[in-house]
Amino acid sequence: METSKPIEVLSKILKCSIWLEEKTAELYFKISKRLQDLYTSGLLRIIAHQSKSHAEMLKWIMINTVGNRNRSSRIDCMKMTGEVGEITYAIIKNIERRKQLELSDLNEILCKLEFIEKGIGEETYSKILLPLINATLEQTETPRATLEIAGEMIQTIIREEELHESLVKTIKQRTSEYDARANPSS
Repeated sequence: METSKPIEVLSKILKCSIWLEEKTAELYFKISKRLQDLYTSGLLRIIAHQSKSHAEMLKWIMINTVGNRNRSSRIDCMKMTGEVGEITYAIIKNIERRKQLELSDLNEILCKLEFIEKGIGEETYSKILLPLINATLEQTETPRATLEIAGEMIQTIIREEELHESLVKTIKQRTSEYDARANPSS
């Protein structure tokens, strides 16, 4: 039986959303491990753990909405996620080359992290993913409870993505203040 278009699209978006959340978690864990500042490192680990949790929720949604349909098709998630995916991957590679990061080293990275968090946030989940899940479930025999659980999970992800964006802004402000104190002539 051929996969319907909404299911195919949903499958691709879910696969790449899972990929991006896993890469984002990896990125935040790598940054946090290279910082001596426990305050900032702790906030970054919180974002990393929640991003990993988002990937798990999306996997559950995928299994229970798309199932095994269209799961074998290959997709270039780097290409599909565009600049957000490319920047995430590039920062991971940059961080892997470093043994340690100082707060002052974070400023450039934080600008990119703000962009990533905006790209992953509410726009993607509430305006693209939820309507696709609804459209897909209308074409399948998926129980209504699954739609409700998936919707609650997406809402949780949206709230946590808003928190991530706020935490990145707080860290950026803190590192900017640190830089200003450390380099008063700048």
